[in-house]
Amino acid sequence: MNAKCVKVLAVISATTLVFALFLLFFEHMTQKQNREPSEKFLVNFVFADIAGIAVKNNLGSLALMVRDGQIICLDQPTDTKMNTSLIKSFFYRMTHIPVYDELEKVSDLDIYGLDSPIATVSVVLNSKEKVRFTLGDQAPFEKGWYVAIEGEKKIYIIDNVSAKMMQYSVDNLRLLDVLPELNAEIKLKDLEMFRLINGEKEIFFTSDPSSKSARFILMLPEKINLDWEKVTKAVFLPLLSITDYSFVSSAGVFADYGLKERGGTELFLTLKGIDTHLFFSEATNGSFFVCREGSNQIISIPEKELSILNVKISDIIGDAIYSVNPADLKSVIISGNGIDFNCNFSGIGNDLHAVLNGNLLSQEESIDFAQIISLLPKSSSIKENTSIERDPSLTIVYKLCDASEHIITIFPSSKHECAVFLDGNAIAMTYSSTVEELVYELEAYL
Repeated sequence: MNAKCVKVLAVISATTLVFALFLLFFEHMTQKQNREPSEKFLVNFVFADIAGIAVKNNLGSLALMVRDGQIICLDQPTDTKMNTSLIKSFFYRMTHIPVYDELEKVSDLDIYGLDSPIATVSVVLNSKEKVRFTLGDQAPFEKGWYVAIEGEKKIYIIDNVSAKMMQYSVDNLRLLDVLPELNAEIKLKDLEMFRLINGEKEIFFTSDPSSKSARFILMLPEKINLDWEKVTKAVFLPLLSITDYSFVSSAGVFADYGLKERGGTELFLTLKGIDTHLFFSEATNGSFFVCREGSNQIISIPEKELSILNVKISDIIGDAIYSVNPADLKSVIISGNGIDFNCNFSGIGNDLHAVLNGNLLSQEESIDFAQIISLLPKSSSIKENTSIERDPSLTIVYKLCDASEHIITIFPSSKHECAVFLDGNAIAMTYSSTVEELVYELEAYL
C-alpha cells in the first residue's frame, strides 16, 4: 500500500471517529434535554403502610384515610358522589411522586417560593410517622415545580401532573355527570346525532343507521350528505379532546351563571344511544360555564377546549370550490346582500391584522374574518340547463400578495343551491345555506 493510500485511509478513519463521537454527544444531549422523571421518588410508600394523607392549599384542605383497605374521603360533602377511580389515582400519586432533578445545599427557600408554599401534603403512616412536603414556584420554562421535604436541605423538581394534584380540593374528586362519557372506546360511528344551536345559527346532522360505516346527513338548514373525514376533524376529535374542566357548583341555580337562558348556546348529542343536552354561557375568565339537562352540577371549561361551539357548515361539507390561505391575502372587497366591505390585510399567522372599512380589527377578529372568507364548499357541478338569476347575491374580489386577483360571483339558482363564477367562468354550485351562513357571519362586522 503506497503512502498516498495510507494517508487517505487515515483521513477517513479520523472523520469516522469524529462523526461517531458527535452522534454519541448528540444522543446524550437529546436525552438530557428530553428527560423523563428518573426512578428516584420524592416519596414512594407501600399502600399497606399508609394511614392517610392530608393536603392543604389555596383552595382549602383535603383529607383521605385508609380504612379496611378502602380509601375514604373525610371531606366528602353530604349527598355528593365521589369519583372512586380518581381518588385512587390521586392517593397513589401523592404517595409515589417521581423526581426530575434535585438541588443540594440550598439556603434561601424564598427564591423557590418555598418560604410561603402554595400547597402542603402530609403522609401519615401506620407507624405514626409523618412525612410532610411543600410545593413552591414553577421551575423556568414550565419544566416542573420546586418541592421541599420538611427537615431536609434539598430542593426537588417534580412533574407538572403531581404539582397540579397537590393543588386539588375535594371538588376535583367529585363524580361529575355533566359531560357524556368520552373515552378511547368511543368511535366515530357512535356519534348518532349532533345539534348545535348558537343564537340564530343551527347545525343539525345525524348518522345514517342503514350504513355499516360512519355516514352523516345534515338535516338543518337543509339535507346534505357530509364528508365523514371533515366531521371527524371538526366535530368528533374536538369533542373527545374536552378533558380540562373543573367543578363550579351543585346548587342548581343556573340563572346565576347565565345558563339555560333564551337564545343561549345549546348542544344536543346522542352517543351510543345516550342523549345529552348541554347548555353553555361565557364566563369572564376565558372559559365557559356548562350544565346538563337533568343535572344540578355546573362545570367550567376553558374556551380553547370548546372549538366545537364554532363549527360551521362549511367545516363539515366536502370539496371546496375556491379556497385561499389567509396568509396570502392582501385585500378583499365584498359586496351584496347589504354588505359593502373593503378590507386590507398585513402580517401572517397569529400576527395577521386587518383594516375593515377604515377600522382596525383586533388580532382575533382579523384571523376570524380571514377564515370566514377563505373557503367556499362545492355541492355539485353546473349543468347546461341550470337556471341562474341575473343579479348576484354576493361578489368577492380577492387580491393576493403575489399581485394576482380573483373574483368570485355567487348567483341564486334554486332554493337549495347557488351558482359560483370564478373570474367570469361558471365553475360549480354551492349550497344556499353556506352562502346564508357566510352572509350571517359577515353581518357581525357591520
